[in-house]
Amino acid sequence: MRLEGLRIRDFRNIPHADIAFQGRRTVVLGDNGQGKTNLLEAIHLLCHTRAFRSSRLKQLQRHPKEGQDLPGPLFLEGDFLTRRAGHRQARALVKEGALIFELDGNRCRGRDYFGQLPLVLLSPESLDVSQGGPEARRRTLDRLMSAASPLYLDQLMRYQRALRQRGALLAQEGPSAQSVELWEMEMASSAMELGRRRREFMVGLGRRVGDIHLRLFHPEHAFHLSLESSLEPECDPAQLTAAWARDREGDARRGWARLGPHRDELPVLLDGLPLRSFGSQGQHKLFMLCLTLAETELLTELTGESPLLLLDDLFGLLDDEKIRALAGAVDPALQVIISTTSLRHAELLAELGQDLHVLHCRQGCYTEAA
Repeated sequence: MRLEGLRIRDFRNIPHADIAFQGRRTVVLGDNGQGKTNLLEAIHLLCHTRAFRSSRLKQLQRHPKEGQDLPGPLFLEGDFLTRRAGHRQARALVKEGALIFELDGNRCRGRDYFGQLPLVLLSPESLDVSQGGPEARRRTLDRLMSAASPLYLDQLMRYQRALRQRGALLAQEGPSAQSVELWEMEMASSAMELGRRRREFMVGLGRRVGDIHLRLFHPEHAFHLSLESSLEPECDPAQLTAAWARDREGDARRGWARLGPHRDELPVLLDGLPLRSFGSQGQHKLFMLCLTLAETELLTELTGESPLLLLDDLFGLLDDEKIRALAGAVDPALQVIISTTSLRHAELLAELGQDLHVLHCRQGCYTEAA
């Protein structure tokens, strides 16, 4: 997939932008606080239906400084060239105080829109995957699997809806046992399918991360990914429903369900020890680089569509050695958009034979390099 053109109005600090992307490598160059990341975040929102730093609409809309024009409603529009469907036009716009999405002129629900425009992001926020708690790792896994499989996304949404409904009933005084049981039965069928799919996917993802780590960096150490579930693989829906029934009183008291895919942990190990606790900052960055490359390869393989790769503040994350490895590892056909504060970083990529399209960013405005 390729992003050919992008139009932005009143997003973050960007009053208006109309950008035509040239070639496969775009570098957005500028000082901190000028709007480099805002451009990448606008692309992320248009492809994934959410921004990677905040999903609150008030924070996404431009807030003018004194003397600036008042903003209109947020508007994003992108022109994409895809393998699966040819030319596509995507829009994100505000109507009646809500952010809606359109694809090829048709309004889409999030579940129908997500995955149509595959994208992979590496940013400083990405480090939460290895440094943060289990929720960040589950969210990353769900995002990747949902982009690769609409069936997985459907099962995930069904499970999450049933889990919320069960929780709401348990929070009431004297909930109907029959009503709670109906939602537990709905949860059970989806939970077993999610567990099966996650176990299979984690095997392939872990192998891919390990292969990339070994191939590019010849490491002395090894990363290992696994899935730790609160559910036994051999558990059947009837057993799971019965377990939830026994846990109702405790779950109501805690305010959350003790069992289920929403409690899965996906530990990242370095030589058998938790990376979160024992890894250095450099090892966390290296793991995220390997994971990002694995994501791009898997999405291309599973969907037949090359994802757009966004690298936000890449050169604040990686040293020159790893940048060279990244430049050599990324498929030349893949479109990459990079933000950086230093022209030296752009020159480093140019030395490696990368054909660069450079945009200068200043106060939310983007101009072509001379």
